[in-house]
Amino acid sequence: MTEPVPPIDDELVSAVLDGEATPAERALVEGSPAGRRRLEQLRATAAAVGEPVEPLSPAVVDRLVGRALDENLRSEPASTLSPMARPSRRRWAPAVAAAAAAILAVGGIVALARS
Repeated sequence: MTEPVPPIDDELVSAVLDGEATPAERALVEGSPAGRRRLEQLRATAAAVGEPVEPLSPAVVDRLVGRALDENLRSEPASTLSPMARPSRRRWAPAVAAAAAAILAVGGIVALARS
């Protein structure tokens, strides 16, 4: 009796792409038209994600960070916060900068995927 052929899923194709597949798994993926097609799709995606993203101008970054700070300050009514508990822009700046960077990274990936 022969062993059943495992399905060619993204995990298996990814293992081939990363060089972590066994020779039999590699042969299975490379021997299938659908497997080869998916392998090329994942290679192209990995190449696109690895491309550098053009940085935003300082003016755009400042505008985005300012908008995020303003939105954060609007989310908590000032009347519910004591003067000591009100967030200052300086205290929130690192968190907002990190959020803005994440948003920009996702935007860059989306832009690359569309091209």
